[in-house]
Amino acid sequence: MLIIITILSIIVIFLIIKLLLYKFELKNYVKQLKFIQNEDTNLEITTQISSKEIQAVVDEMNVFINNNKQFKREIRHSNLIFKQTITNVSHDLRTPLTSISGYLKMLQSKDLDEHKRIEYINAINNRIESTKKLISQLFEYTRIETGEINFDIQKVNFSEIVRQKLLSYYESFIEKSFQVSLNLSASDIFIKADAEALERVIENLVANALIHGEKELIVELYKKNENVYFVMENLSYDIDKEEIDNIFDRFYTTDKSRTKRTTGLGLSITKRLVVHMQGKINAYYNMGRFGIEICFPVYRRTLQ
Repeated sequence: MLIIITILSIIVIFLIIKLLLYKFELKNYVKQLKFIQNEDTNLEITTQISSKEIQAVVDEMNVFINNNKQFKREIRHSNLIFKQTITNVSHDLRTPLTSISGYLKMLQSKDLDEHKRIEYINAINNRIESTKKLISQLFEYTRIETGEINFDIQKVNFSEIVRQKLLSYYESFIEKSFQVSLNLSASDIFIKADAEALERVIENLVANALIHGEKELIVELYKKNENVYFVMENLSYDIDKEEIDNIFDRFYTTDKSRTKRTTGLGLSITKRLVVHMQGKINAYYNMGRFGIEICFPVYRRTLQ
């Protein structure tokens, strides 16, 4: 009987010690959680108890903590992007409006001759057009992001669209003294895409080249294996890796002073249109040349 009581006493003492140890460890978890919550740290919760069940609980808590950290980082990044967006939109709207206001005041001068009057009116019209372009791109970007644009995906003649779009910019190329080199496959290339969206993509790329490029534009369209590649490349000033990495971000522009009156939305819209049509797009810079490469799957007729 004495032996039984002794064994039970030992078991009770062991259980009490284990309970106290668990209680102490729980307090330690709370302390660690508070520290991790209040400090900017990459620490995770640790345990001193060798138990699969306890370790499983600790692992789940660490997963929750890491997910929460990631969520906070994304929120901070989104807030930063939002602030930058507001700043850029305000700047891009304020600049032409301020310019228009200045020209209107000068037009009120009684001593203004006819030549200057026409010059100021043309300047005002240019500023109005740039403002309309910004508002239009903002509207288009928002519609794409919110899924309001319905894409009519069907077989389209990529080669023909490229030819027509480049021909429509003939006068702009002449005005900017651009030499255009067009390298298309001998036979027409077809892909599955939305024709209007594909035209918009090419328009944005040409416009970007005319604004930021230098005198030469190379356009290629070809098939390789199971993919179709569209490449537009132009001479350019030095562009570093950070600029390339950010080139498709909304409102990003390599023209830091924004003197070229670009919204930074054109390439962002282009990427979203390409992705919506199941394509891929990337930018590169090599030996004085900036290029955009777009890849689509080759069109294949499906048997019914």
